[in-house]
Formats: sequence, structure tokens, C-alpha cells
Amino acid sequence: FAGADDTFTIEALMQNGWALQSGTSHFLGQNFARAFDVTFQNKQQKNELVWATSWGVSTRLLGALVMTHSDDQGLVLPPMVAPCQVVIVPV
Repeated sequence: FAGADDTFTIEALMQNGWALQSGTSHFLGQNFARAFDVTFQNKQQKNELVWATSWGVSTRLLGALVMTHSDDQGLVLPPMVAPCQVVIVPV
């Protein structure tokens, strides 16, 4: 991530061998605090630049769940994710 000191990602390996970026964590250090003048007051009542992080997951994580628990026959979610199980039988 541009401006970050360190970036870490979580990659999920799909059944077809593809990797799907599922989440990221960025240690921003004090770079953005310096650029946007974001400070806090310490115990000595002096202003200091904050140390910042940025992290998150996205809807890609839901896509990874579907890709992991599905095949050509359909989707089967684990009970912890979908406590009510439904089966559709074509007639």
C-alpha cells in the first residue's frame, strides 16, 4: 500500500489453485499522521503524531467462502455459517 511502512495480506487458496486476496493489514506508521496533521495529547500534555494502521476484509471473503464450499453440484455451507439447511430437488 503506497505510504505504508508494512503491508500484510491474507490469501485464500481456491480449489482451482488460484489465490484470492481475502484481507489486508497496513501499518501506516506516522506517515499519514504527518501528512494530515493527526495528533493526540500525551500524559505530559504535549501533542504527538499518532501511529496508525489500516485493515479490513471485503466481500471477496464471502466469495472465498462460496468458492470453497461449492462445486459443480452446488453450494453446501457449513452449519456454523448456515444453521438452516435447504435442499432443492428438481422435479
